[in-house]
Amino acid sequence: MTSVLEPNLANNSPLMPPPGLSGHGLPDLEKEKALFSRYTRKQLPDLTFEFTRDPGLLHQYYRVRADEYNAVYGTLDYPKDETECDRSGHIMVVRRGNFCVGGARLNIKSPRKPDLLPMEIDNFRIENYFSQLMNKQASYCQLSGFSLLEEFRGGDITRQVGKRIVGKCLAANINMLFAVCPILNARLYQKIFITKIHYDIELPVYHELKEMGMLYLCSIALQERQSSFIKSAEELSNTQGSYNDFESEVIL
Repeated sequence: MTSVLEPNLANNSPLMPPPGLSGHGLPDLEKEKALFSRYTRKQLPDLTFEFTRDPGLLHQYYRVRADEYNAVYGTLDYPKDETECDRSGHIMVVRRGNFCVGGARLNIKSPRKPDLLPMEIDNFRIENYFSQLMNKQASYCQLSGFSLLEEFRGGDITRQVGKRIVGKCLAANINMLFAVCPILNARLYQKIFITKIHYDIELPVYHELKEMGMLYLCSIALQERQSSFIKSAEELSNTQGSYNDFESEVIL
């Protein structure tokens, strides 16, 4: 996933703070370095990564997600049960045996399924900011709800989740992948997933996430970097852990 950093035109550097953060809310650089180091350690073995509709695994994932959002991000009463976005999305779980240690959700917007993405609330529509998405045949998606139990948050697991999510998107001919997250998470994803942080796009207020502070839009132009993503996906066969083939059918 070629260069791990993509320059930000507004700031001339991907590591410079976005406008408005100087003097308040500026992340500590040492904390950021420690976070990146933590998420690039060697992966824990014997983990399975798979998209599933198994009720038992999904129930576990929803609990893991709610506990992390409430404890780590300071959200209040994040839902521990299935939501409408969960029902319309694709859930990938990370498990050891029948024990779910985390997962993520992928919601897809396509010509066949033009449902709004979770981030598209009020009058905010993502295609208004990306001309390539105005094409009626374009498909794009949002990654959200990425959570892991505390003891599994280190290592290469985050990178492996990202590769499998991208593999799912490539199999479905998705044009762009988006995520909404706080600045520290955005910079982490920028380093390991070569995402672009869109400092200039103002997001609406997501009431269930308002305790997380200012949120930023990240994106990956999937089709533009398809060859590098495929190479990364092929390397999965040399990593520890097992996973379901991401070329499996995607229901759009």
